Amino acid sequence: GDSDVSDRIKNRVVEENESRKNAFAKKMSEIDGISVIDLTDVIKENEDAGKLYYQTDTHWTEIGAYFGYRSLMQKIAEKFPNAAPYDMDDFDIKYTTDIGGDLAGFIGVEERIRESVPHLVPRFESKVNESYEKPETISRPEAIDAFSLTANGDGLPSAYMVRDSYAMQMLPYTAEHFSNLYIGEMWDYGIDRDVVKELAPDYIIYVVAERNIGNLFMG
Repeated sequence: GDSDVSDRIKNRVVEENESRKNAFAKKMSEIDGISVIDLTDVIKENEDAGKLYYQTDTHWTEIGAYFGYRSLMQKIAEKFPNAAPYDMDDFDIKYTTDIGGDLAGFIGVEERIRESVPHLVPRFESKVNESYEKPETISRPEAIDAFSLTANGDGLPSAYMVRDSYAMQMLPYTAEHFSNLYIGEMWDYGIDRDVVKELAPDYIIYVVAERNIGNLFMG
């Protein structure tokens, strides 16, 4: 009857209005061996921790990226306890002032606007062997090419990371917990099978913002 038609239309509207992120997470979670970490609730739960996202840029700050890092390493620590993440208390927070980010750039005022930028400064001595530091600017121009980071420590996993620009602020902390972390070229969503064969990683990690999910299927 009319009620059945109404219910079908209502269900169809709900399905079609489902976010790309939720639809993607649901499908991926049904595949054995794949874990999906949706950071939406994590970010909401930690809104009081500080400035999680820039005002003049679409990316998260180092504080926001910390919660992405923590969620990732908590999941990996279920199998590799030595890879457990550092606490927020293991970092000091300092602030610098920088020109505006991509949002300001879209309207051509990035050079005329300033924003306070939070940085996490480790209180611990790094275990990473290679020199790599978080970008000190909102624009994150560094480390676009593929590179590897290794860390000292027993019982640490290895991983291959596929990434967009949201991974930039996570990398220095994340690398502390992997014996070998291969970081693919930024925005290259394909997998280098030769690297995978040589590294034989315990994990392949995708760090991808919702707006870039479609690119995963073209990598």
